[in-house]
Amino acid sequence: MTALLRIDTLQGTDALAAIPSLIAFSNAEFAPYAVLAPAQAATSDPTHWQTLVTEKAGTIHRCHLNDILSGLIFTYANPSGTHIWLAVTAVHARRKGVMRALFASVLARESVGFIVTVNTLPEVFVDMPPFLESQGFHLQAEESVTDGIRSTRKLRFQKVV
Repeated sequence: MTALLRIDTLQGTDALAAIPSLIAFSNAEFAPYAVLAPAQAATSDPTHWQTLVTEKAGTIHRCHLNDILSGLIFTYANPSGTHIWLAVTAVHARRKGVMRALFASVLARESVGFIVTVNTLPEVFVDMPPFLESQGFHLQAEESVTDGIRSTRKLRFQKVV
């Protein structure tokens, strides 16, 4: 049986309505990594997401694999293009083209010459830097991040569309 991937893109009031499911999905999928990454309380705060949707043209890109929510990307506008703030794939959907399809959806919406940026924590999400490079993203910066308890490196990648 061939897997069926379906992408939908939510903006404005549709994105605002989907924030609770975005938080639930990302928290469930990221739970195993919580001990490795510095805490980011804002990611569970609905007002944080509402602000990104209303003030920075936040957009949710969702991928359904055989009609099951299997991945999502949250983006918001910045002066040079788009920043990918969250990218997550469900454990059951890894290595099935979900993240590749989501990135293609994001890139297809960009104007020529605009820049798409994304940050990742390479010690936590070890597969993300090679994935980003395979998608044509280039490393732009590296910095240390901490929450006062844990610290790690954060890498910033970008791609000119």
